[in-house]
Amino acid sequence: MAKAPHLPNAPLTEVVFELRWALEEGEGILPPLRQDPGYTVLTHAFRDSAKRAGFPVVKDLSPGAPPLAYSVGLRFYQSPERAFPIWQIGPGIFAANLSADYEWVKFKKLVLKGVSHLLKTYPKMKTFTLRPLTFELRYIDNFSKDLVRTLEFPKFIKKATTWSVEIPEFFLNKKSIGQISSGRVVYIFPIRNMKNTTLSFDFGSGKKDENPTFRLDTKVVTKGEPIFSAARADVFIPKLGSWLESAHNFTSPFFTSFIRPDVLEKFK
Repeated sequence: MAKAPHLPNAPLTEVVFELRWALEEGEGILPPLRQDPGYTVLTHAFRDSAKRAGFPVVKDLSPGAPPLAYSVGLRFYQSPERAFPIWQIGPGIFAANLSADYEWVKFKKLVLKGVSHLLKTYPKMKTFTLRPLTFELRYIDNFSKDLVRTLEFPKFIKKATTWSVEIPEFFLNKKSIGQISSGRVVYIFPIRNMKNTTLSFDFGSGKKDENPTFRLDTKVVTKGEPIFSAARADVFIPKLGSWLESAHNFTSPFFTSFIRPDVLEKFK
């Protein structure tokens, strides 16, 4: 697959990696109420470990109540003044996030370092083990209306992307239909050489800081039972690193094939 060009001015809002692991199941227990037996111990151990790793600032997102399954309970920052990078943990979930200062090698190191601390601090129990179920690499881009000077969804697709949309004649009746339109397109494709893995994009009208934008979410997601064992960190981390590279080899080229070449030039 061809190497994608470097785009220092790309409209990236955030890049996210998520790792989810299996929770305890019980008859009649709804998924949001499932328990992570190791989470209470993890919150204390990971807090100390993250501090030593340079993430001393902690924000509790669920004060006074335990977070629901697969929701973030604690967020870790390098300093109060810096919104990114961050690590996040919750029952059954770890996430690493980076924003506008994104660079792939830097982000990959952030992910692997965070997961290493997760594996080191998650408690070892005879009755419950950490079994990874989902890996997700997600990019969130927000395109300003000024990019191609339109807020109309079909026109933006035509002027900014390599896709095309044909509008039914009915919607072209200016006497009865307004011309500022919004919309959304979602596609999901299986990846042949990555087991149980999909590449998807979700593109549509949105808002950023209350300003109208066009938002693109690009994701590679692998789901398995488990994906591979986390029993040994020295084996798991290199495998995760390989997965990240494989996923990135789809997300980056997709972006440069989805956006028109003349528009890409504006991001260089």
